[in-house]
Amino acid sequence: MVSSQPAAPTSLATLVALLTVCVSKALQLSEGCNHLAVGKGAALHSISDGGVLKNKTVLVQDFEEVSRLYWLHAPPQPSEPAPLLIAFHGQTGEGKSFGESHNFGALGKDHNLMVVFPTGMDDSYSPAEDQGTGWNVGSAGDNSTCVPEGVGGEYGCYKSCRALKQCGRCNWSTCYDDVLFIKTLIKTVAQEFCIDLDRIYAQGESNGAMMIQHLVRELPDTFAGVTTWFGTPLVGYLLGKNSKVIGAQVPLSRTAYLAMHGRNDVTIPPKGGVDYIPGWIYEPLEQTTGLFAAIHHCNAVATKLVTRWDGGPLNFECVEYQRCSTGRRVVQCMYDGVHGDWPSGTDGDEITLWFLLQFTRSSPLALVDEAIRLV
Repeated sequence: MVSSQPAAPTSLATLVALLTVCVSKALQLSEGCNHLAVGKGAALHSISDGGVLKNKTVLVQDFEEVSRLYWLHAPPQPSEPAPLLIAFHGQTGEGKSFGESHNFGALGKDHNLMVVFPTGMDDSYSPAEDQGTGWNVGSAGDNSTCVPEGVGGEYGCYKSCRALKQCGRCNWSTCYDDVLFIKTLIKTVAQEFCIDLDRIYAQGESNGAMMIQHLVRELPDTFAGVTTWFGTPLVGYLLGKNSKVIGAQVPLSRTAYLAMHGRNDVTIPPKGGVDYIPGWIYEPLEQTTGLFAAIHHCNAVATKLVTRWDGGPLNFECVEYQRCSTGRRVVQCMYDGVHGDWPSGTDGDEITLWFLLQFTRSSPLALVDEAIRLV
């Protein structure tokens, strides 16, 4: 039972240290750990010098071969098994600036966290249709995801969508296969570095959060936990493209879920419906969070979760769908703000890592003492 009074502030390092003592699991190590075992990993230390983001590319065998960019922040000890966080920028963003705007590397240093910031594609057909970089969430060509008159000047059918004949009045992003990109990226990083494959996490904002919703449905056996910031699926995609969730409930029951959203967001409204343009139509936040609560067999009604981030200038507060039979957690946090606003200071990064680093795919949180559930 969650206390009705705030617990004393507990550091992220202390929480995860306690978790490490309480949870026993066999590491699922990546191929990169084998290289280290034979003495080939010493050079990897240089990539994390000074905590500088390093740009990397990977070739993806999409409908055509394409070079994709990502930025990598290696952990302090690349020779030790590292949890991996993949963080997704919003529409028009890119990996480097997104990585520099967050504090995941510094906050995760004591946990040997590796962070990767991929960059979305912008293969716009013409300047008039250029909507910037973005993530393909599988809705290209689906005219039911926006109002009948379309999205006006926000429309963009990119070159890849034209090549694949996936244009429609609701288009806004690339049609390159971003799920394939992330699969290839994880494989590449796991071959180069020693990664704990049981502890792969994802965080994203806006279109990046929509990408996470898409990813967990397409790759349900990959993530131990995900965090979405002000992003819900487009209407009709709550269960994923072709209702993928229906057949993926078992593997998804090993993925914990935290959603954060500004109360005054009209770009991706927390109550769902049409955005302010008007144009695209979104699923309600509570339905999205509630879906994960159902997958985890939690209580049907969320109750207040007391955290050390509560209150403040943005009136930050969380609720949790408790008593999940899977041992994972489903949490939703709200704060005052419009689309693109983050929780105060580094609070968003802190609660994201506090939440994610609790989880591994092989061990349910039910094995952990209840006291660790209090922040």
